[in-house]
Amino acid sequence: MGTDNALHGAHVKELEAELGKEFDHTKQKKMIVRALLHAADLSNGTRPTKVSEFWSFAVLDEFFA
Repeated sequence: MGTDNALHGAHVKELEAELGKEFDHTKQKKMIVRALLHAADLSNGTRPTKVSEFWSFAVLDEFFA
């Protein structure tokens, strides 16, 4: 999954390998979505506490309510 930090290094290497190549959305779509999802997940800790708490509780409600 794109948010698994155990795969962070592999995701970064994959993204670096693709940089500079001609963009082909049909071949690179999954990699791009995974990179964006991973970046969004990593950035959650940098948000203001109120915003981070709101989204954390929204996710908990979604999966456990």
